[in-house]
Formats: sequence, C-alpha cells, structure tokens
Amino acid sequence: MNLAGSAWKHPWPTVNVGAVRIFDSVWAKVEPQKGNWDFSHVDEDVAQARQHGADVDLVLDASPTWASARPTETNPFAFQALGTRAEAKDMADWENYVRTVATRYKGRVHVYEMWNEPNMKSNYSGDIPHLVQLCRSAYRVLKQVDPTIRVISPSPAPGGGPEYLRAFIEQGGGDTFDVLGFHFYDNLSSPRIHPESLVGTAQQLRHILDSFNLTTKPIWDTESGYYIHSAPGAKAYIKNYPANIHVLAQQEAVDAVGRSYALAWAAGIERFYWYGWGEPAYAIVDDNGTGMKDATRAYATITQWLLGATYEGVTHTQSSEWIVKSRTEKGQEQYIVWTNKDKETFTIPKDWKVSQVDDLTGGHASITTPTIDLTGTPRLLH
Repeated sequence: MNLAGSAWKHPWPTVNVGAVRIFDSVWAKVEPQKGNWDFSHVDEDVAQARQHGADVDLVLDASPTWASARPTETNPFAFQALGTRAEAKDMADWENYVRTVATRYKGRVHVYEMWNEPNMKSNYSGDIPHLVQLCRSAYRVLKQVDPTIRVISPSPAPGGGPEYLRAFIEQGGGDTFDVLGFHFYDNLSSPRIHPESLVGTAQQLRHILDSFNLTTKPIWDTESGYYIHSAPGAKAYIKNYPANIHVLAQQEAVDAVGRSYALAWAAGIERFYWYGWGEPAYAIVDDNGTGMKDATRAYATITQWLLGATYEGVTHTQSSEWIVKSRTEKGQEQYIVWTNKDKETFTIPKDWKVSQVDDLTGGHASITTPTIDLTGTPRLLH
C-alpha cells in the first residue's frame, strides 16, 4: 500500500498490508538545508511499519533547493520547493543523503526505490544519463551500508514507460537495481476500467529484461490505482476531481481492485502497492483512513484469496471470460472468475469439483446449479 506518511497524520491501514511505500524520505524533506536533518516523520513511519509487521519501501528523490542542479526551477506541485525536479548539483551531497538515510534505518528498512516517475517532467527534469549516475552512486552506497538491501529501479508512469526503461537500461542503468519498478495505471480517462491491460504491459517489461540478460530480476508494481468516489456515508465527501478523469463508483472500484490483484499475480508481478491509503481523491478508504469503502473490503477479501495460495495459470476465453486458477495450502483447487462483458452465463466445468462461490464483500453461497452468471466482479469458486 502507498501511504501518505505520518507527515499527513493519516492512521495506519485497517486492512492487512505486507509492505508500505513512503515518500517522507525524499531528500527535500529530510535535509531541507545542508546539514539540517529532520527524520521525525520517517522515524514514525518506520516504527509503525515494524509495529504492524510490514516491510518498508523508502523513496529516494527530490533534490532540495540548496543541492539542486537547477535551484530556481519551478515545480508544478505548489507544496514542493524550487529545484526538486533536478538531479543533484554535487554527487557527494547526493551520496551523503543516501548514506545517512540507509545508515539510520539499517536493519529496519530493506527496500529503497530510486526516483519516482522520472519520465514525467513534473517529477524529473533531467536526462537519462544523469539519472543513471544518480542510481549507480545510490546503489553502491546502499550496498556498502547493507548488502541485503533491495534497490528498486526508477518506476516510470505508464505513458511511454516501457520505452523509458529500455533507454535507461541501454544507457547503463541495468546494473543499478535489483527489482524493476513500474506504475501499472489503467487508462484513467477511459469510461470503462481495463486492469487486464497490465498483463500485456508485464509481458513487455519482461521481454525488455530478457533482451538485456536481466531475466532474474523481479517486477514490482510500486504504484497504481484509480480515482474512487467517496462512499455515500463519508463524512468528508470528495467532489472535486481532475478534468477528463473517470471516477469509479463503489461497485466498479470493487471490480478494479479484485481484477487488478488477481491479474498482477497471474502476470508474475511479485509486489503490488495500491495507490493509495488516505489521500482523498485516490483513496481506497474514506475520511483519511477512518471510513470504509466497498473497495476497502474488496482489498481485504482479495488478500485472503491470494495469500498462501499457489498460482497455477490464467485463461482468457474467446467469450471474454477470465479464469485465474490456484491451489490452496491444503491442495484444494480454486478459481477466480469474471467477464469483460456486462453479464454472461458460465458453465462450470465438471472436473473443477467446486461447491462454493465467494464474493469480494466476504459473502459465501453454495453452488446448486451447473451454471452461474458472471459479471465484471471477480468471484472465487472452490
């Protein structure tokens, strides 16, 4: 789960999360003036994560004004200081930042992620060679501090993201990361959700890694999600969203959560950090983390379906049915099924030997007929 971090005073998630991605660690926040360090928020984030047994991914980016290669450069995000989109002017300052953070959290933080969405000019104004330089020096310093640290590559936004990663690796970035990061956002302006697109994107990324003999490196989705309407009973009902964005209704958000996680699993994506918890317009939860949406319950349920199970295969039929097969820890076969169509009658194969159907709200029912109606909402047959 992506968290806003303690700086935004949002409570810890009320659903089970195995790992959290935090931005309180960016350079401009922890060293706003040279030598003037402030780790108060990161300390709290890390302490909370350890208390809840969650792994931590700290993001390293955003040069403070004093260290920026372009200190007068403006930023489209009003809350950020000047120059944060630029690389460091002096690599020694950047390395000192990376070393200071890694040393402080040695043994407590085991994952660090390089520059967020560098293919977006709103996040990074430099070129790829400078990004490779940043990543190479950071990788070296992190491994010096703790060889067990896992380093995630810069995670691009989807628009042109695969091409950007290919160029990054071609220009020397292939030996600067242990994990390939990517943001598998669906087309947020589309009138219909299509999380199924992440399967093809994952295949494209895997092909890129294979072409550079980086086959063993895993792929993580460090950020993706949807704009979701507030639940009817929310205390702070969000009304203002960006223009030309499709904001999901409650049931559509349930579909998006279930299908996204089932398909990411099928696509071989080892981690999927949902975006996000507590940030109002994008949140999977209401009222800064204190009010549940239907999507919040769906997240908790899909977690139960997947954790501990062994993935066995995915099938996409010509009639638009999707079937993700897995096996429980006890060896029982189970199937997550849905359709891209509005509704479809599905004949349950006799060799499945299933007797129960579960839904993403936590409901259970016995299977009493050889057919069931499928919709865009995943259900578990077991």
